[in-house]
Amino acid sequence: MRELPSGLSEWAVHPSVATRQTRAIAGGRLVRRTDHDLLISPAAHDLVRRHDITLIDYRVVQHAWSRPRHDAL
Repeated sequence: MRELPSGLSEWAVHPSVATRQTRAIAGGRLVRRTDHDLLISPAAHDLVRRHDITLIDYRVVQHAWSRPRHDAL
């Protein structure tokens, strides 16, 4: 996160706790659990606060992508 430029960046996570359904996901169980652990960790909360990062809903990203770009020539 420290290396991200100012502006809108997308970071996709798929957090989940261990359930029968998530255990059935081939190769995805560990990633989903570590995503969950990171998102609830005090270290992640501190990093977001210290770097003045604004967390947004994915709908905001979709809206930004749907706007016409003036520099796309």
